[in-house]
Amino acid sequence: MTALPSPPPTSGAAPTQTSVTGIISLITGILAWLSLPVTIFLPFAFCCSGVIGIVAVATGHISLNEVARSAGSVTGRGLAIAGLVLGYAMLFATVVVPLCAIAVIVILALLGPAIGDVFSNIVPNI
Repeated sequence: MTALPSPPPTSGAAPTQTSVTGIISLITGILAWLSLPVTIFLPFAFCCSGVIGIVAVATGHISLNEVARSAGSVTGRGLAIAGLVLGYAMLFATVVVPLCAIAVIVILALLGPAIGDVFSNIVPNI
């Protein structure tokens, strides 16, 4: 009679699991960028992209905290960082870029008469 093989030795370490909030952070970061082209047709969606970006940032920080406190039993640090990068980039795109565009428009509106005089003096001389 043959003996049954013995099972492999276990290390006794608890199995790791991926942080759900890290996955949510990555998914919402991607969704924020995918929703950006919709703003061409629906301007209010621009605000929605920013809100989704905020969710990506919040869940990314929660996930990083969860991974750090888990002592190795929870993984997903890379997912959380990717969600944070996408979320912060979306916040930059939805807050800073429009503010800079508004500032440029205001500056050009204020300097418009002066710029117009410079060009009107150049054009007759050509």
